[in-house]
Order: sequence, then C-alpha cells, then structure tokens
Amino acid sequence: MSTKLRYFEYYDMQSTFDWLFQRSLNNQMKGVNLYKIIVSDRNILLAYRMIKSNTGSNTAGVDNKMISEFKIKDKNQFIKEIRK
Repeated sequence: MSTKLRYFEYYDMQSTFDWLFQRSLNNQMKGVNLYKIIVSDRNILLAYRMIKSNTGSNTAGVDNKMISEFKIKDKNQFIKEIRK
C-alpha cells in the first residue's frame, strides 16, 4: 500500500475522495460544497502531513514560511490558524 493511500485512510478521506471522483465521472458536481471539504479538520491535517513528508518541504513559500514553522502543539489551535 502506498504511503499516500495510507494517509488518505488514516485521516478518513479516502471515501470522500472516492465519492467526489464518482460524482465528477457522472458530471454531478453541482451542489457539492467543495469549500466545506477543503476546510474540514481531516483534510487540513492530511494536507499538513503530505506537505511535511514532501521532499520539497524545506523550501519557503510565497509568504516566506516553511512547513517546519507550523508545528502541531494543539490540534484545534493549529486548524484554526490554518483556516485563518
């Protein structure tokens, strides 16, 4: 099993991604609230984990911050900060 797939399953996002994929295949995306999925706790934590494990994660972004500057000390505070 790939690391990526393990991450998807760990954060319980695989079923969401499968559902979105099936909807897109059937051209049934109207009414799907993608923003709600994007800002969900599970998706934010998944994105953080995937970015952190990426080999290019030591490069600063356009805001001059690196992923290493975002440490998860308190999960709820971290999610709130990312959403902001």
